[in-house]
Amino acid sequence: MILGLDVSTTTIGIAVLNENEEILLSEALSLKKESCIENKGILFEKKLKEIKKDYNISQIVIEKPFAAFGKSTAHTIAILNCFNGICRYVSRKVFNIIPTLVDPRSARSLFGIQNVKKAKNKHAKKEPIIKFVYEKYKDSSTPFEYELTRHGNPSGGVDDKCDAIILALYGKKNL
Repeated sequence: MILGLDVSTTTIGIAVLNENEEILLSEALSLKKESCIENKGILFEKKLKEIKKDYNISQIVIEKPFAAFGKSTAHTIAILNCFNGICRYVSRKVFNIIPTLVDPRSARSLFGIQNVKKAKNKHAKKEPIIKFVYEKYKDSSTPFEYELTRHGNPSGGVDDKCDAIILALYGKKNL
């Protein structure tokens, strides 16, 4: 089974897929209430230990750390990279598997998902990712379902769950 992890300091997308690419687990671990990065790592470790009890993970694919500046400051990138390292370490510690780092754009492009560069908002940027995952699994025995907000946008964490699924799918096809 493959564990896909979309790591950020506010929400971690988590997906477990079996050898037939069926979704066994799709969650968004919210870390917003925790301000200390080390405590976020402890919460993540607790979640991985729960996953280890239920699934026989043989491969871990984690989103490669963010490196470009764009609109982010050096401080923000440093924190993201630090937390990514914590998540990689915890993953290795819990499963005794060295995680594979994958650039999310490479994973998306493998499945023909185009990056939307000039989107009006975050939801428009993530729409192709959510659409891909929904369409791939809508008629399967493990459909990907999600809720919309009152404004018609995907609820919080949906994009993180989709990115985790795409990373796991990438691992299944390429590693």
